[in-house]
Order: sequence, then structure tokens, then C-alpha cells
Amino acid sequence: MSVFLTNDQIIESYNLEIENRIKKYESLDFESFHPEVLPYLPTPPAHVLDIGAGSGRDAAFLVKKGFQVTAVEPAKRLLEAAQKRHAGIKISWAEDRLPELAKLPSPPAQYDVILLSAVWMHLSSKERKKAFSRVSELLKHNGIIIFSYKIGGKEEEGFYKIDTAQFDTRAHKVGLELLSQNINLDSLGRSELSWRCCIFKKNSISKT
Repeated sequence: MSVFLTNDQIIESYNLEIENRIKKYESLDFESFHPEVLPYLPTPPAHVLDIGAGSGRDAAFLVKKGFQVTAVEPAKRLLEAAQKRHAGIKISWAEDRLPELAKLPSPPAQYDVILLSAVWMHLSSKERKKAFSRVSELLKHNGIIIFSYKIGGKEEEGFYKIDTAQFDTRAHKVGLELLSQNINLDSLGRSELSWRCCIFKKNSISKT
């Protein structure tokens, strides 16, 4: 029987073994992990919202490229470790979570780029519907949103399977047009997993 964790339990799991977790995340650089994303990034200093920022690896890379980055991470100890690791890099940090994202810093009202890497599979189907509306609300017209989520593995312990057709339909309903998608092997060598990286552009109003 599948075992599902509450959101608080999922978040707390990311507060465990912090040093090993940071080391694992930082072993993969942005350009290797998200090569298909680079051609779609706007010209700096566009505003980027990194939701589920983890170790801060991607946020730090984007700041060094000239972007203005808000990094959101719900796991408090992981957030603190990320801030420490990337101290001196001008990242705007927030302890917040989907689907509400109610604690974001004030500026800007909307973002040019939103990044959700290894986040979506932690949300239930009901939460994903709300989260789609929220991230679309936060994305500027013609802005891009990047999702990377796992395919395969067990639907348990805080990892919910994602129906790709339902995912794309819900994205379309909130005004997101699919620009690109790739299925990639797991960067950490887990043979049972692959990852879908999909890039959407906001080009219309919500249809919900």
C-alpha cells in the first residue's frame, strides 16, 4: 500500500542530512542540469522566481549571469544552509511554499521567468490545480515558466505521479503555451527515473 506524507512531513524531510543534500545538489551545475533552458532565458536583468530553490545552486548561477532572483524554499534548515553557502550573492530569499506562495517579497508584482525544478511531484492533484493558477498569476505576459519533474519511481513518501496530458491541459487553461519539452535521464544515475523538462510561455488569460 502506498504511503503519502503531509506537506509538513515532506518539507521536514528536506531538513534532514543537510550537508549531504547540499553536496548532492551542488554537484550538478545549472548548465548541465538545464541545458535546454538556456536559449529561452530573456536578457538580464530580468526578474526570476526560483520556487523550491533547494541549495540555491540555480539562483546563484542566474544572479551571476545578471538576473534579479527571488529564491523560495519551504524547508527552513535547507534555506538557511543555502543562504550560508551563497552568502555575498545578491539573492532575495523567502521561506514560502506552493500552492499559496503568500510570503513573497513585494517587488516585482510579476516575474519574467519562473523556475520549478523537482517540485511539482510533491503536490497532490488538488494542490497542482491551485498552484497552476498561482504561478500563472505571478508570470508576466510573454514570460516563461520552466518545469522539471520526475517520471517513474513509486507514488509514495511525498512523490505523486504526474499525468502529462492532465498537466498540459491545466497549463493551457491558465494561459500557458508549450514551447519545448525534453525527457532526460536522471542526473544522479537512478535508472528507474527520468525527468521531463518543459518550457511554457504565458500568452493568454486564464480559461478557468
